[in-house]
Amino acid sequence: MEGGKKGRREKSKKDEADAATAEKEPSDSEEEKSSKLIKEDKFDDISSAVSKSTKATKHPKRETKKGEGKRKRRKKLTGDSINPEDKARVLNYMKEQNRPYSALNVFDNLHGEIKKTEVQRILDVLVEEGEVKSKDFGKFVIYLFNQDKMPVVSKDEIEKTDKEINDHKEKLKALTDKLKEKQKSTCTIYA
Repeated sequence: MEGGKKGRREKSKKDEADAATAEKEPSDSEEEKSSKLIKEDKFDDISSAVSKSTKATKHPKRETKKGEGKRKRRKKLTGDSINPEDKARVLNYMKEQNRPYSALNVFDNLHGEIKKTEVQRILDVLVEEGEVKSKDFGKFVIYLFNQDKMPVVSKDEIEKTDKEINDHKEKLKALTDKLKEKQKSTCTIYA
């Protein structure tokens, strides 16, 4: 057992000796030189210290012809800079469907036309504006169109539409009865 302890002691002495020599040796790394210059407050900012210590060379800018090499990028969404077309599309979707959805459901139902993060931000902005309401269920947030923005229907209109529905049901029943009679008559002719 003593042999094992001696080996450990020798290793730790070697580690200490290596650390002591590393402290004595000057570091030639460019990053360390720039950090020393900054610590000594010889430079006002980091960029001038790095450029002086590393002697950085700048690459000339690439010249491109008009219209070449430029990418079309969508505006990044922040609180105020949301694409109004996307916002209108999400709002119209929520109004037409008039049922609760999560942000992921809205993204999926728009078939990826708007990015998922944009949909989330748009819905959050619509909640702030009062166009859409949200309800938290633990991790999940459900969004639905604000029912106060929907038109109020009078009782007379409801009764009128109920009457139209009943009339259409009666017509449908009469037409299905006629269809059954005609199907029976065609079966007897071919038989």
